Amino acid sequence: DDAAGREVVSVARQAQLDVPSLDVGTVAVLLPGPEWYIPVRNDGPSTFLPAVVESSSPEFTITGGTCELGVPVPPGSTCTVKVVLTPALPGVRTAQLTVSEDLFGGTSVTSPLLGQGGEPALLPTSSGLDFPATAVGKASPALSSDIANIGFAPTRIVRFHVTGDHPDDFVVYSNSCSTEPVNPGSSCGFDVVF
Repeated sequence: DDAAGREVVSVARQAQLDVPSLDVGTVAVLLPGPEWYIPVRNDGPSTFLPAVVESSSPEFTITGGTCELGVPVPPGSTCTVKVVLTPALPGVRTAQLTVSEDLFGGTSVTSPLLGQGGEPALLPTSSGLDFPATAVGKASPALSSDIANIGFAPTRIVRFHVTGDHPDDFVVYSNSCSTEPVNPGSSCGFDVVF
């Protein structure tokens, strides 16, 4: 109380980031699979300045996205990372995706990447669904995607299973895939609600 002038206190709070895990499915060995995108959401309270985007395995290649541009991501916004799996061997392939700031004490987030090398039968024609912000307890509009049979025999899709950090938040609303087998070169569709 005896000091003259003002005293200023500054508090720095790091951005809290959320990034989902990604399972790209089965990809033919030594051939690049489809390009998938992963959203990195900034839950605040400060702005995130992405600068480094890395995969721990050369089989999962970073092919682009807005996180690599170094553009500030304000609270409530997202940047994206695009990834392609080119498996070197058959079997399960894993890696860690890391998105971080290039600052002293900067924020960083990691997420698992999963795939399989082998003979694929199904290929999604939309490699991700980005739902709009939705109020808790309310349903988003349904988003659609297709699945193409790229194998050599008819394939029957028996069920859809949602996995990840919050699988109960997503519902397969309708689908035309489980009614009859999907022939080679054909596709079927499904709708998902958040």
